[in-house]
Order: sequence, then C-alpha cells, then structure tokens
Amino acid sequence: VSSRPIPSEERAVMTAEEGLFFHIHYASRIDSVIRKFSCNGKLNDSQLQRVADTLRIKTSSHGNHTKISLMFEKLQNDGEYDMKDLLIVGILLGKGTPSQKANLIYQVFDESLSNNIPIKKLKEQVFKKLCHHSVFTLGNLVSTGQSPISNELKTKKYISELSEVETLCINRLSEEIAQLRKDVDEEVFTSYMSKCMDGALVSATGWRTYLHQIYVSNPPRKKWPNPYSSIGN
Repeated sequence: VSSRPIPSEERAVMTAEEGLFFHIHYASRIDSVIRKFSCNGKLNDSQLQRVADTLRIKTSSHGNHTKISLMFEKLQNDGEYDMKDLLIVGILLGKGTPSQKANLIYQVFDESLSNNIPIKKLKEQVFKKLCHHSVFTLGNLVSTGQSPISNELKTKKYISELSEVETLCINRLSEEIAQLRKDVDEEVFTSYMSKCMDGALVSATGWRTYLHQIYVSNPPRKKWPNPYSSIGN
C-alpha cells in the first residue's frame, strides 16, 4: 500500500487476525460456505459452528488469541449473527485478487441483484462496514503478550487515531466514486476498488493503513487550555 514501514501496532493486529484462520482460504470459498449455512441473512451459534467446522476457522479463543470469543459475542445480536458481518470479515481477511474480492463485497450489499447501489448506501453501509470491521472488530483482537510487539494499550491508541479520520476517509472515497457514477454498478465498484490504493481496500490491513496515512497527513489540532477563558465570568 505504501513505501512507509508498517507500524508495530499494525503488525500486531495482523498477527491477531491470523488466529481466526480466515487468511488460509480464498474469499470466494469463505463467501459460499457462510451463505450455505445462513438462513434469511442470519446465522445462529449452531450454523456458525458448521461454518467453522467446514472452513476450520476459529470462533473461540485459543492459545495466545484470547479475544476471539469476545469478538464473536460482540457480533451477535439477539443470539444471531448478521450474515453480512461474517461475510465482510471473511472477505477482508481471505485470499483473492482485488477484483475478485471487490465483486464479493459488492454482492454482499446488492441483496436484490439489481446491479445498482446508490452512493448514499455505499457511504453509509458498504464503506462504513468495511471500515468498522477493519478497525474495531479486528483491531480489538490484539492482546498483550500475543507476540513480542503486541500491546493492548498501544493498539487502543492506534484504533482511536484511526477512528478520528473514519468519517473523513469514507466521505473522500464516496465523493471520488460519485464522480464516476451516481448509482454504482458492480463493474464500476470493482474497477474503483481494484485501482484505489492499488487494491488495498479489499483487505482489513489495507483499510487501516489507508486510515493511518490520512491520520498522519491530517493530524488533529491540539486543544490547548485557554488560561483566560474564565476571566469575566
């Protein structure tokens, strides 16, 4: 994505992600297995276990990967998992070319197969979910001692920094793609995602690296206390 060295915080998240074992599969395989065991866009614990058994992924904590169970707990709502959340996490971490993975991402959100996603939905759902899972869902897998560079406090600061520019990044991407088409079809989306940041935005590490680059180039203004603010009150 960049010639800059990868910060230790990012390397720590990448190490934590590997504990899920999605990275050993092609995204297309992950996609088809999750869809196979889902029902009406949802999965219960038994269905998720079937996915895990089929793909040999981890859905509970093991060894130094102590935050996996909590990650899946947080993905649950009323005892069920939204298929979209599982698909996005799996596709972001799975293998495949940028165009293959971009196609799969588009299909997650084009539920009616209309080949049309309005910019508003792209901004508020597609980019939002890709960003959220890359930063929060996967970032919070890091636990101190997981590897020599893993440090929860440093990771929390890293996640906080990335979240500060989340809206700015999503707006920027949405404006760029809106210049191509107001309603985005699969071909436009795939072409854009394959070229943007050399295709990095179809992976979780690519999203975090993009956000970090924006953060570094747009540092937040320091808020200095004003010693005169209470005078006259």
